[in-house]
Amino acid sequence: MKVNISDRLRSVAESVEKCKVVADIGCDHGFLPIYLVLTKRAEYAIAMDLRKEPVRRAGEHIASFNLSDKIITRQSNGLEQIKKGEADTFTITGMGGMLMRDILIAGFDKLNDGDKFVFSPQSDVDTFRAYLDDAGFVITAEKMIFEAPKFYFIINATLKIGERMNLSELELRFGRNFWQGETKVLQDFLNKELYNNDILCGQLKEKEQRGNLSVLPKLEILRREQKYRESALKMITG
Repeated sequence: MKVNISDRLRSVAESVEKCKVVADIGCDHGFLPIYLVLTKRAEYAIAMDLRKEPVRRAGEHIASFNLSDKIITRQSNGLEQIKKGEADTFTITGMGGMLMRDILIAGFDKLNDGDKFVFSPQSDVDTFRAYLDDAGFVITAEKMIFEAPKFYFIINATLKIGERMNLSELELRFGRNFWQGETKVLQDFLNKELYNNDILCGQLKEKEQRGNLSVLPKLEILRREQKYRESALKMITG
């Protein structure tokens, strides 16, 4: 039986290196761990979610693929219900970067040096990368994908306690060594962001000219972010 997953989840799955046990944190329907076991990227999997209903639904899907002996489900707040060393690879996707950071902070004692991770934060990506750098997670690969109507970063990292990447401001926003490798989707993202925020800056500028000075702080932030995007594009395109 073939499992149908979105292009985004397939890209996440393809970023998972072959492993013994993968733990999917926030498993929702359970299709990612199912796909990983079926494609032999993982021998076993643990599907975990905070809510009871997704865990129940994931269990039904796992049983329908006759994988109940390979994949177990657990209701868990983040990493709370996993034992240290029980998994060697972790996938955390489909949630905001601040929540992902909080999950890692709360469950850091459950992690081993050398554990591997695939992250796909949906917001606050710069803040999340800053946390990874501070906490000893080393980003080993990044890519951006587009699944209408959104762009998504997919981040591979390995826990190497005590190491620092010392990411630049641009790398915090757009990825470690973002100017290397395949950059087409990232360029599309940057161009779209530049276009949309140019429009927004223009609207705020009109309000400022009409005497609404309350827009100035936001306008200053938008202009600063535009400069970061322009600098990133310049590095990519030379």
